[in-house]
Amino acid sequence: MNSWIKTAAVAAAVLSAPLVAQETLGSAGRGGGMAMLRMADTNGDGVITRDEIAAAADARFARRDHSGDGALDRTDRAMPVANGAPGASAAPARAQRNVTREQFRAGAMRRFDRLDTNHDGKIDATELAAAETLMRARRAANGEMPATPPPPQ
Repeated sequence: MNSWIKTAAVAAAVLSAPLVAQETLGSAGRGGGMAMLRMADTNGDGVITRDEIAAAADARFARRDHSGDGALDRTDRAMPVANGAPGASAAPARAQRNVTREQFRAGAMRRFDRLDTNHDGKIDATELAAAETLMRARRAANGEMPATPPPPQ
């Protein structure tokens, strides 16, 4: 179970990388990883493909690469993103190194592969729901949010 929680946490971090979670969600806050996964489904078919994840990662990278030099560095991360949210200047030390577009995309693809539990090259509703459940459990264990979603209104 613990490895699943870690996998969900890593997946959320991607596809919602801490560098870009605020960019896409603005003040929406919690649940960023799942929201960003759903946003990657550009054709709205309820299935997220490797191509959609790759395109989403490339778009997030381009929005963050303020200098246009093909690498995310401390300066890029410290600058506000497109929606005016602050950058990720307080990111952990491992995130402070320069990241190339290829590394950024490779990270997104590794996280995609972890979520694609049946290895069919797409994340379907079942896999997405499992990832969301695991991410909620991780956040609940860390005291960040309730383990169950609030009731619909």
